[in-house]
Parts: sequence; structure tokens; C-alpha cells
Amino acid sequence: MTGKERREQLLNIGRRLFAERGFEGTSIEEIAAQAGVSKPVVYEHFGGKEGLYAVVVDREVERLLAMATTLLGGARTRESFELAAVGLLRYIDDNADGFRILVRDSNPGSGTGIEPGTDSGTGTSPDTGTSPGPDVVTVDPEPGSAVDAVVEPTG
Repeated sequence: MTGKERREQLLNIGRRLFAERGFEGTSIEEIAAQAGVSKPVVYEHFGGKEGLYAVVVDREVERLLAMATTLLGGARTRESFELAAVGLLRYIDDNADGFRILVRDSNPGSGTGIEPGTDSGTGTSPDTGTSPGPDVVTVDPEPGSAVDAVVEPTG
């Protein structure tokens, strides 16, 4: 296997494990074992778990931004935003692991990626075992619109 092929293999294994277990729940040992290499090979390619995670996240951000830029590149109309919303839902469906990586350990309010006072692997409070939960947003789309096809109207 070439160095480039090995790097891609490690990225694919890391992507899958980070999506399943999060950053804290994934170890270099497990990535190396699943790739059939020693830990120093992973360190040689990425410098450590943080480096591998950074490349995985960068790739997912690039993929999502490319999709959003394409969908929102024209006029800012209701139709373009509906298409972008459907595009985002398709991205989530087609790239479940990538989306999970982007949101699993991410707290948009903190900038640190981890909700203060929660277990970074599960997102639950160690005191109560409950998830902080996202803010709820309700959507009442126009009947027959693109969003209506994927979101049930409220009320």
C-alpha cells in the first residue's frame, strides 16, 4: 500500500470511529489495529489523534460548504433557501458519519466543541445522565413546497 493509500485508509477508519464514538471515545490504538498497522504509522501520517481528527473535520466542513455554496450561489429567494434546506437534509442522509462528526462533540455556543458539564463521549450530564437537548425549531412550510415534502407542517 502506498503512503497516500495508507493515509486514506486511516482517514476512513478514523472518520467511522469518530462518528460512532466521538473524539474522546476513539483511540489511536484502535485506529491502528483496524488498519493493521502500528501506532507510529498513525503518528507519522497525522502527528496524533488530534491531527487525524482535524483532517477528518476539515474534509467534512469542506464537503458541507461546497454543497451550501453551490445551492446558495444564486439569487436569495425562498425557493433557493428551500432547495438549500433539502440539500442539507440530503447531505445529512448521504453523509451520516460526516454530519455526526460535525455535531457530535460540538456546542455552538461555547466554541470549544464540548458542552460544559457534560460527558464528552455521550453529551450527557454526569450528574443527571440527561442530555441538554437542542433548541426546538418549528417549521410551517407552504403546502406543496420542497420543504413540505420532508417536514410535516405544525398545527
